[in-house]
Amino acid sequence: MSRINGAGGSPTSLRKNGDPRSTGPGRAKFLSRESAQPVDETRARYKEIAKTLASQIKSGDFAPGAPFLHQWELMRNYRIDSSTAALVCMELKKQGLIRHWNGRAYIVNLHAKARDAAPIVAAIIEKIQSGAIGPHQRVPSLTIVQKEYSTTIWTARRAINALIESGWAYRIPYRGTFSVPEHLWPAKSTYGISPGKPDLSDCHGIADLENRLAVHLGFPEAHERRS
Repeated sequence: MSRINGAGGSPTSLRKNGDPRSTGPGRAKFLSRESAQPVDETRARYKEIAKTLASQIKSGDFAPGAPFLHQWELMRNYRIDSSTAALVCMELKKQGLIRHWNGRAYIVNLHAKARDAAPIVAAIIEKIQSGAIGPHQRVPSLTIVQKEYSTTIWTARRAINALIESGWAYRIPYRGTFSVPEHLWPAKSTYGISPGKPDLSDCHGIADLENRLAVHLGFPEAHERRS
């Protein structure tokens, strides 16, 4: 087993599995087995690495229920330190793509390939267009979306936010999220949806609510009344 002196004179073992581990305090940098060069210590890379791995999980490169990469494998494959590897795992866990198993190891979640919010958004829009969800009726809650589409709470939240941002639903604080009536559907908008969120907290009845929505969603009659 070879040894390389690290920062501060601490010896570091390079093991057969490529897992560089410090054997003494004060070790500032890990070295890769292949090049024996300092790895990138910045944590700014973890988002990029997590995005790459998330794409691989969703595409089926990692089978649902299969063991996920160990942190030392992430360190070796992406030339990152242990803190960055931990952040990568935390980000993937936050997205619901991996979960803890048998202590410290991770496995791929069984429904990891169904994490995209777009199909959920399309399904709810279809219900609005077909009348299954009527005008000004509540759209499915986060809990219902999570259960009905076997997804995570984060994906459910992205789906609901996408409905609002695309003009198919609106949110009233402390009351819920509701479907937009047919005459205000975004496909019929003239000017397009305005940036930001409309203030619907103190509307006086449906007429006032729809007028504010019309302005926000870009309908000419409402703009003319406001001008």
